[in-house]
Amino acid sequence: MKKEIAEKKLKKLLINEFYHTYEDCGVWSFGFSSKVWLIAQEIAFEDEDKINDALKTTGLKLLNPDSVELAKSVLVARNKGYEVTNVSIIKNSELLIEFETGFNMIVKTDTDIVDWHWSLSEENTSPYHTKCIEACIHPSDYE
Repeated sequence: MKKEIAEKKLKKLLINEFYHTYEDCGVWSFGFSSKVWLIAQEIAFEDEDKINDALKTTGLKLLNPDSVELAKSVLVARNKGYEVTNVSIIKNSELLIEFETGFNMIVKTDTDIVDWHWSLSEENTSPYHTKCIEACIHPSDYE
């Protein structure tokens, strides 16, 4: 029942909305047009490897040991300003966020050594510093 309630809140606040601001400062932050912030320890896209492969062909020295972050940044920038068409809570309490661009972002819950995974709130801060609308502290627990 908790999952269904959490998913309903997420859908209400994110579907037909878009993020206009994003940050990658140790955690990912997305400021949405609905005046909420999605904060995530880790995100992933299916096409990260394709982006890295394309960047390798440029001849520019863009790739380094943290290149996976570069690919994520490209895809995050690509989705900026585009509406969310669906959001679902999938395995291990991960979020699947679908955009009108056709790219899907997964908010991960398998990050090592963290005390929370993702949160949705009215402020751009961790779930311990603000009242959350919804948060995943542990892959099997919502708050």
